[in-house]
Amino acid sequence: MGAQFINLTIISLTFEFMINSPLGVHGSIWYFAVLTFIGFLFCIIFIKETRGLTDLEKKTLYTPVNKVLLAEMEDFKAETVTTK
Repeated sequence: MGAQFINLTIISLTFEFMINSPLGVHGSIWYFAVLTFIGFLFCIIFIKETRGLTDLEKKTLYTPVNKVLLAEMEDFKAETVTTK
């Protein structure tokens, strides 16, 4: 949400200047289209899919390995305590 606000602020502040530059209207539109496509590629390459994952699996996607192991151990301890 914050990135979208920053992006729209930059576009609204620079678009008028870019239209009046040698790029013109079409060049300005193509410039922002290329930047949007680069952002799309970034999302495809670096953002992981979370559809169908449990809450614990979602939390472990970007956490370091030692934190994942600690979380699983705590869950295991909680399950063994409740079953007794």
